[in-house]
Amino acid sequence: MASAGTGLPGKTLPWADWHEWLRCYQGLSGQSVKEKLEAVSLVDLWRIRGRVPVAVDITGMVLQIMCHDPYFTPETTAQVSLDELQQLYSLAVIRLCNGVIDTEQKGLVAQSQDSIARRIGFPTWLVELRHEATHGSTLPTIHVLRMAAESILRYLDKNYWSRQYAQLDAHGVFAMTQPDADNGDVRLPRGASEDQCMLLRKKLAALGHGVGVTEAVKYFTSSLSKVASTDDIREMLLNVTQNVTPATERGASVVDVLAGALEFLEVKRPGLGRGLARSLLERVDDTAEGKRSMQWFEALSRRSAMSGAKEVCFEMTSKNPSLID
Repeated sequence: MASAGTGLPGKTLPWADWHEWLRCYQGLSGQSVKEKLEAVSLVDLWRIRGRVPVAVDITGMVLQIMCHDPYFTPETTAQVSLDELQQLYSLAVIRLCNGVIDTEQKGLVAQSQDSIARRIGFPTWLVELRHEATHGSTLPTIHVLRMAAESILRYLDKNYWSRQYAQLDAHGVFAMTQPDADNGDVRLPRGASEDQCMLLRKKLAALGHGVGVTEAVKYFTSSLSKVASTDDIREMLLNVTQNVTPATERGASVVDVLAGALEFLEVKRPGLGRGLARSLLERVDDTAEGKRSMQWFEALSRRSAMSGAKEVCFEMTSKNPSLID
């Protein structure tokens, strides 16, 4: 099980190590039902090993329900009635609110759940839905509960998964040795990245000359998805941006390609955008290469391609105001 060996505040955790945690996160945010259910099974295993964080428990619970709900998963073969779905979704709402709101009760005088929710940025309408599910004469409608399920996943991703990933990444946890081919894909040799970067740059150079943006995005995502390490992907993107400027006649198309590829890869590699934002800003200086890094940072940030770019920029410029004029 994971413990203080990561460099983070130590406590025994149910996952074997943080790479197992990352594998679960990637599965929970995966595109296929198979990926999601495999991650849900991992959460089930963690429940057996020990107490799991509320965010992990509820994420697994909600995704399992959604995978068996024909509204979200038309191909499901699960025989679950609407009444059962209402009960399951309602239970998830109740458990989330109890786990998040009740733990925030402080002091001798009890605060209202609504006031606590407002203080911590928790969706107040979920608190109202919990009250309806607990004390109402009937359960909330399935339509409202399905919206609640989507809202819960967004909230937990923002306030637990993405935040935890950023903290771990900042401590260099994912820079440690990690097994390759964790999902069965053929991986590129780590030492072959320069050759691949040259091919990527050639694809960008051919934009408007027989190569369209959509084709280039598919090429980038297909090529980079086969790279074993997130660090390698980030270095390859940095290599491309260092040698290609967004400020050209075809600059918008070039930005479209990198933004499209980065947005797709972020799903499989959570935190990739944040890492790229940090790496680009670390290269900013008065040289031509440094200025180009800033151009790419601004271009990709405007496209919302880099997760957490504003936070990274604020953090780095607060420590070093001379970084950006």
